[in-house]
Amino acid sequence: MWATAKLMRDVCLPRFPKISIELANQLRDGNIPDNNKDVKCYINCVLEMMQTMKKGKFLYEASLKQVDLVLPDSYKDDYRAGLLKCKDASA
Repeated sequence: MWATAKLMRDVCLPRFPKISIELANQLRDGNIPDNNKDVKCYINCVLEMMQTMKKGKFLYEASLKQVDLVLPDSYKDDYRAGLLKCKDASA
């Protein structure tokens, strides 16, 4: 899981030079600042690399596949519940 996250970070960070490693670490830990376009674009880059978003649209089924492929079993139920909330919010 962490190797996959590092790969995505290594691809997306150079595309958004205003995102420091420290800020990327804060994002990883769930500390997401409001109204920061660069942060939103960086997160979008990561989500598109994961194939869970495309052109600003949330891809629920693809997200479920990523949960099964990438996450340890102990995380899967919580992430599936969170994805279901995102699915309902994006409709």
